[in-house]
Amino acid sequence: MRAPIYRSSELRKKIIKLASAPDARVAELARALRMLHDRDGAGWGPFLERAGIGLRRAYYLVQIDEQLSKLGIQPTTIDNIGWTKLQVIAPYLDKGNKTERLALAKISSTKQLQALARSWKAGKKKKTPASLVPLRCVLLYFTREQYAEFEEAIRANGGEPHRKEGLSNKEAALMNIIGAARQVGPGPKPKTPAVSPGTRRDISRDRRGSTI
Repeated sequence: MRAPIYRSSELRKKIIKLASAPDARVAELARALRMLHDRDGAGWGPFLERAGIGLRRAYYLVQIDEQLSKLGIQPTTIDNIGWTKLQVIAPYLDKGNKTERLALAKISSTKQLQALARSWKAGKKKKTPASLVPLRCVLLYFTREQYAEFEEAIRANGGEPHRKEGLSNKEAALMNIIGAARQVGPGPKPKTPAVSPGTRRDISRDRRGSTI
């Protein structure tokens, strides 16, 4: 399927629309900027100023689009990661490491990626920390009452409410609970109630930097 052909005026309108929420569709914004730059290099700078897009950031996006297109990385993958993380790891991606490093970007914080990028830049053969290797994704189903208890326990053991919704730092809080349970010893086996439709809570979708 061939990509649609846009006139320069259409590209400008599209860029202005996408720039209002760049992290949501960063791949599409990067591609539109590159197309406009290739087509109208002389008028690119003045347009960016009118659109409120920094020149440095625009060049980053163009370079990222060129690089990731060559690596065959899908736009959905780029959009899931977002601009901030993407600009950290983009200079250190190649065909051999792209799968691992893109997976790391999805579950890591920006600070964690910056630390890894420093080692990549120095050329160190630093092993990826085990805590960042995406080995397991746990999907849990709760009744509303069970989720309320889960949330209370997570918050009491280091979890925090996210600024939008759900919980952050869930993994560390859950490991705190597990560590405390090991010290106490096994308790009675809990009953597993039936989960009726509409009461499931998929906390694996509550992803704000990492997954449980």
